[in-house]
Amino acid sequence: MLYWRYGRYNFPAGAVEFTAGGERMYTTRGEAWAIRKKVELTVHLQSDSPAGLTFLINELDSNLVPGFDLGLYEQGGRPTRHLWRNSDTIGGVRVVSDGFPVGDGTEYTTYVTVKVSFEADFPVRDIDPLLSYSETVSIIGDGGPEFIYLPTLRGKWQKQQISDTSLVTATQSGEVIGWQRYPDLPRQIWPQFEITSQRNIVRTNPESLGGDFGQYKIAYSYSYESNEPLFGVPRPV
Repeated sequence: MLYWRYGRYNFPAGAVEFTAGGERMYTTRGEAWAIRKKVELTVHLQSDSPAGLTFLINELDSNLVPGFDLGLYEQGGRPTRHLWRNSDTIGGVRVVSDGFPVGDGTEYTTYVTVKVSFEADFPVRDIDPLLSYSETVSIIGDGGPEFIYLPTLRGKWQKQQISDTSLVTATQSGEVIGWQRYPDLPRQIWPQFEITSQRNIVRTNPESLGGDFGQYKIAYSYSYESNEPLFGVPRPV
């Protein structure tokens, strides 16, 4: 007879109904990076008294801590397809919820129904190390004539050209998120015009997923100043 096991706890054989499923999670670039699997167990505990049921419930509850293997096994201990190895997950197996779904008058006499939900994220093979990328390019000026306005004693200020050309400034900024490491920074669009003293790189602490560090974020900003027109758009990665 099949039975479920979580960590060292064996659910009663033949007394568990279950549902199982999975949902793929995608990056902002449209690529799958993990599968979030879910299992819900409806457990029917039996005893000859309410006190015995209380003991069984407490025993089950004491084992519902995160971070253990979960599986459905054959009578001889051979695992079925429904086997989650904690070491294969991102952040470990999680106990999402537990409770008593049935509340009629016959419950907690010689039996009680307990529902337990588990969840875990499994990485997709050959994950693209770049999970997310966005970039903005801002250009101010076109390099054309430079004008100023001079005050007059009366009337409108006078517009006066002071140069045939003008400086053009630009900013290239964005954010990249890498998988399990900080990603490489995007290249500068106009490296010859970059004001390197104004380069701004901000690394955010990696996101923790149950003890594993998965997503590493970097925000960046490059500033430019040019004596000629600049042309450029955000670069795809």
